[in-house]
Amino acid sequence: MKTPDTDAIHLTSSTTLPLYRSINAIAVLTRYFTQQGIAAALLLAGSGIQTGDLVDPNMLVTPEQELQVMRNIVKMAPEPGLGLTVGRQYHAGVFVKLGAALINSNTLLDAVRILFQFNELMMTYFHFDLQVRDNVGVLTMHELVDLQDIRLFVCEREFVAIQRMVHDLTGAPVIPKEIRIAYPRPPYAARYQEFFRCPIEFNAENHMLVFDKDYLFTPLPMANPLASQTYENECRQLSLRMKKQGTIAKRLKQEILFQKEGLPSFD
Repeated sequence: MKTPDTDAIHLTSSTTLPLYRSINAIAVLTRYFTQQGIAAALLLAGSGIQTGDLVDPNMLVTPEQELQVMRNIVKMAPEPGLGLTVGRQYHAGVFVKLGAALINSNTLLDAVRILFQFNELMMTYFHFDLQVRDNVGVLTMHELVDLQDIRLFVCEREFVAIQRMVHDLTGAPVIPKEIRIAYPRPPYAARYQEFFRCPIEFNAENHMLVFDKDYLFTPLPMANPLASQTYENECRQLSLRMKKQGTIAKRLKQEILFQKEGLPSFD
């Protein structure tokens, strides 16, 4: 199959952490760990989220609330490589309308274009940058906040969630050529090989996934352009609603809370 000229392919997501996000990510975590025997109330402690909120599809939470739940989880379930295990729970359906828009896209590249438009709906703590270089696609991931004590959990969850999402979209395993990870090799690094089955470099400059560019142009098995456009429009409306929830004061508070370099100067 002939692929388009790839020299101009450069897609990037927002570099700003959204003020609000869907409760879906927390609902996934809570459902999984309650099945492991941990009470939902303990998982949500200190977050301001009630168990009844987990079944409200319109419920929005802040990154601060979500990170508190993750910290609770890491303390109560200190399994090495826990994020790798949890990442498999993030199938396309977790992303509701956004997931539907992606599944119905023509190609993986079309799905990425849609995905990067809606930072509020991605439920991520990363900025993504996709470029095609020669015969490979390169997805670079930059952490938007200082994740501190839960960095490994959040990063591992993200890496595996990406793998799961791509599998859901294409209907087949996608094996990267190489993965680079911007933190030291953990003692349980062998688990990474079990999940990704490719060369992995730790202590890299940035998180990076390198893969065969042809994956980007493979037709998706459930492609339906009309359905994809319909769900994309609904995603746009939802994204706008979430953005309207924010105020300058809330934005300033978040910028102060999540400064990587500590408290900012007055300027």
